Amino acid sequence: MTPAVKNCKYHPHISARRTCYYCKEPICPQCQHHYEKHIFCGRWCYVRWKAENVVAQIKQQPQTAMQLTVFVFSILLLIFYFNSRLAHLEEKLNQQNAKTAQTFFTDTTAQVFSPFMADTIRRPMANLLQLHICIQPGTVVALERDGQMTSTFIAPDSNLVIDNQRLYAGKNRFALWMLNAGGQSTLIDSFTVDFNSARIDYLRRYVTRVDGVDKVLALTFDGGSLNNGTEKILDILKQTGIRCTIFLTGTFIHKYPHLVRRMVKDGHEIGNHSYNHPHLTRLEIDGSNASLTGVSREFIYDQLLKADSLFRSVTHRPMAPYWRAPFGELNNDILLWAAEAGFKHIGWSQRCDTWDWVADTSSALYRTNGQILEHVLTVERKEGLNGKILLMHLGSERKADFPYMILKEMIETLQSRGYHFVLISELLNKKAGV
Repeated sequence: MTPAVKNCKYHPHISARRTCYYCKEPICPQCQHHYEKHIFCGRWCYVRWKAENVVAQIKQQPQTAMQLTVFVFSILLLIFYFNSRLAHLEEKLNQQNAKTAQTFFTDTTAQVFSPFMADTIRRPMANLLQLHICIQPGTVVALERDGQMTSTFIAPDSNLVIDNQRLYAGKNRFALWMLNAGGQSTLIDSFTVDFNSARIDYLRRYVTRVDGVDKVLALTFDGGSLNNGTEKILDILKQTGIRCTIFLTGTFIHKYPHLVRRMVKDGHEIGNHSYNHPHLTRLEIDGSNASLTGVSREFIYDQLLKADSLFRSVTHRPMAPYWRAPFGELNNDILLWAAEAGFKHIGWSQRCDTWDWVADTSSALYRTNGQILEHVLTVERKEGLNGKILLMHLGSERKADFPYMILKEMIETLQSRGYHFVLISELLNKKAGV
């Protein structure tokens, strides 16, 4: 069984797998001292261990008061020698540090710095940390993030700037190491940023409907990889004067950039539907919402930010800060990671999935376009659609009976019943009273 990893007794932010042979405290590699084939945390523990061994050996043999006196005197001399050597080395090191600081690190105000100094700037709205490091030019600095080496930098001058370090919700542990020409590393600083953000807390709370609004609903569409109904849908939306929120994958954006540009021109709001519509949880495997192997913070960031980047390249603007998970597969970790990336999850309301994505006519879930229309209007009549979110799709694998064929009638019927169609951003603003 692999031993549990603890933190070094002298460097609390560094993991340690070895312990001192005498005091049993965890110590990192730079705190390890080798004496007589054992590892100690320092000379004092070694001296105490040695002394106890000598005492044990004496007890096993006939001893006199003189032998014991000589032994104790020898130990005291040994302790005095080590203490004096340590004091001498410490004084020499301090003198060298002061000389180095005066040589390399005096700024325009004549303030003298230590041989190394780090400062930080945090950009709260972007969850980013910037490090300013005062260090000798040409020094190689390695950045460790949560126990993993992430980047290496060479200081171009006495002020090294490490930019755009994203902060995650909770504790973010950083360590900075200085590397010499021989590849040996020395810890020069370590710190923890405990990051809490009201913005992330807001984004991680997903939405399926908005309460407290009357005769207002949001019509939304998902665009995965098919477009065989998109132009008809956009035409109908334009004819009826409706703007809606459309969630697009990177695949759709890449294949149909002209349609994406039309959506933006027509005033529709574009949300994120991931880059290539992957499964995220084990829902279809065992019914659980546990994340699939490989679905991590980095994976979610990659899926959302790549789609957003592709959208920017096509439209020269960012996506709206909303996303919809492929297949609706979610858990708390995925919601948090997406929130850190800047996106709030928008689901759909209960009984407001039109099931227009079902193409198998033998499936129990299949609805004809007439049945889709009847279902939506029945839900409205029985319980209302106030503040609800309807789900439809831009493309379909159907060969006939396309859902967009009843879209205009559905919109006009709901409008005749007093409903107003709004964007997701507008629906959320109504909840906030804007």
